[in-house]
Formats: sequence, structure tokens, C-alpha cells
Amino acid sequence: NFPSPNSPLYKVTNIAATDFDKEWEFVVRSTNPMGDVYGTVVVSVNDYLYAISQSSTDEKMVNLAKALYNYGVSAKGYAASQNN
Repeated sequence: NFPSPNSPLYKVTNIAATDFDKEWEFVVRSTNPMGDVYGTVVVSVNDYLYAISQSSTDEKMVNLAKALYNYGVSAKGYAASQNN
């Protein structure tokens, strides 16, 4: 189900740091007078963090994106070491 037109934001919560590389697929709907148009967006947390680190002019935001990426990599490494 799509959010109402007054709140077109969809958020995903509770993504574990070990899943930052997991791709999420969203169907996007654009409504216009000629009818609805649908598309698909596939994105991971890492994709988003990379985009921020490459495009933001805010140094604090870039540093936060890099720190979150490294946190995800470390969490995945730690989880793997616990499973061996």
C-alpha cells in the first residue's frame, strides 16, 4: 500500500548494520493527469552513504556517511567472526 498523497514518504526502519549492503526494492508511483506512472528503485544503505559522501558539500555529512559505512563493514566483520 502506498502512503497517502499528503505523506508520500516511505521509510524503512530497523536495518541492522550487518545489512547495510542489502538491496531494497521499492515501487515508486508518480500520479499525474494522464494517469499513474510506476518505476522501481533498488537501493542499499551503502548506496545512499556513497552518494552522500560523493555529492554533499557539508563536511560533517560526508564524515557521518563515511563513519556509518565503516560501522557497517565492522559490524559485518564482527558478526562473521562470531559465526566461525
